[in-house]
Order: sequence, then C-alpha cells, then structure tokens
Amino acid sequence: MIHFTKVRDVKKLIWVLAFILSINPIVPASADNEPPVVYLDTAKVQPSEQFVNGLVTLTFRITDNNRIGDIVVFMLTSAPVVYVNNGFADKVSGTITDATYSITLRVPSIYHDGTWKLEIAARDAYGNSPPRVQVPFVVSGSAAAQAAEKAKSENESQTKKDVESKEAQEKPFCEARRGDLAKLGDQLLTLKSANPKIVSEVESTLIRLNNALKSPCVAEVTLSDFQREVGELMKLASKKFTITCIKGKTTKKVSGTNPKCPKGYKKK
Repeated sequence: MIHFTKVRDVKKLIWVLAFILSINPIVPASADNEPPVVYLDTAKVQPSEQFVNGLVTLTFRITDNNRIGDIVVFMLTSAPVVYVNNGFADKVSGTITDATYSITLRVPSIYHDGTWKLEIAARDAYGNSPPRVQVPFVVSGSAAAQAAEKAKSENESQTKKDVESKEAQEKPFCEARRGDLAKLGDQLLTLKSANPKIVSEVESTLIRLNNALKSPCVAEVTLSDFQREVGELMKLASKKFTITCIKGKTTKKVSGTNPKCPKGYKKK
C-alpha cells in the first residue's frame, strides 16, 4: 500500500494519471468497432524486382481511430500460391493512431519465378481487422529458372558448335561453288556485250548473282538455280531473229542472233 505524507504528493499523482490518460485513453473494447485503415497507395516494395535470396523491404501507412495493434506481413509466391515467409512490421514514424510501418523479408530460393505478393494483415488494439492488402513485386533467379537458363545456355552453346562444325565441313564445297558462280558471272557479261536484245534480262540476273556471292557460303541450290537461269539466257541469246532492210525500192531480209542491215540499207 502506498502512503502519501503530503497533500502535494497526492496532487502530483493525480496530475500524472491525468496526463497518461490524455495520451492513452482507456476505451472499452465494445465501444471500438472500426478496423484500422491500410493505405495501399503508400505501400511500396523496394526493390520492386529482386532475385532469390535477396531482401525486399515493404513500407506503408496505417491509421486507426484509437490504437494500432500488431501488423503482420506475409510473403506469397506466384501461382500456385504458397505462403513462404512472414514477420511483424515495425513502426518507423508516427503515432499510435497514424503511423508508417516497415518490414524486411528474404526471398526463399526454392520456389518459382513470377509476380509475388506481400500481404498486410493489420488489426487494432481491440482486435478489429480490415481485409488483407496485397502489394506485388517480381522475383527472378529461382532454382528452376536457373536450371532452365543453364539448359538454354548449354543448348545454345551446342548449337553454335554444331554450326561451326558444319561450316568447317562445308567450307571447301562453299569455295568451289563460289568459283563456279563467279564463272557464270563472266558468261553473263559476255552475253550482255554480244546480245543487246537481252541486256535487261542479263543485268537483272547479274545483280542477284553478285548478291549471292556476298554470302559466306554459296549453297548448292543457289548455284543450280543460277546455272539453269544462265542456260535459259544463253538459249535466248542463240535464238535467231529476222529483220527487214530496205534500200530504195529494194528489200532484203537478214536473219541471225544479232542481225544487222548491210551497208547502204536501213532497218525497216
């Protein structure tokens, strides 16, 4: 039992109790039916993208009409959803009715990548709880993802080796086909100068042939296509034409692959 020897001691105690009650009012549980409010627009996960085994920090604001209670934050994986971590959030600033909370959790490495969530489970001092709020963030580099990335890298490496091996085997044949294609180009130049009637056709083929020569390897089908095309142009160049030439009242017909009128005659 406490004994007060002086009236002023009693007055001091009354003043202290009044001060305590003014900042921490006693409110019956039955009188508080309002849950706290979590402000989703203030909730932020940093970093918003994280690798497995990394840390993510969630900060958010919460208010209550009387007193904020314990705040628990759960970590959820992407679908299929698994609860993998949790903890109590700490108040970093504010009052018992309006405060900013923060929590840092580690991302486990045994789950899958994707969009994960931090779920805020809030309640006030009297047990009132609002619906849980979820804040998304992105996780990458899980064991499954690392295995997939490794397999992809190995496949790409093997594919590159296969291509290089094939190119090495094909190189002598590529060079031989390149030489044959160059010879076809020389034939086309000869046709172009000797047969004015097919200049446009020859020039078109020459342009495509020169582009083909720029390729690292001349394919067999490419060479075959140009051989057939040059053969057709040569047939066209060997085709005889007949022209009519006149000199006064005299008319003469001249035939040949590149017929020309005799001296003194004009082409009709």
